[in-house]
Amino acid sequence: MNSSTRRDGRPLEELGFYNPRNNETRLDVPAIVKRLQQGAQPTDTVRDILRKANVFEQVGAGANIESSNTTSVS
Repeated sequence: MNSSTRRDGRPLEELGFYNPRNNETRLDVPAIVKRLQQGAQPTDTVRDILRKANVFEQVGAGANIESSNTTSVS
């Protein structure tokens, strides 16, 4: 989100969609990889979705992004 717009304003770029009811996930992987390489920090929930989609394997510094502040759920 752009900090100069209102709270429920338009996103700068829509990179994906997740529907937990039917587990539908649509991701723009090249755009996500680009943003992660530029320093974007995903939330814990988004990090889990990206990990399941193996997006971190495509990021050069994926080990640093994937391992930061993650917890294992059994």
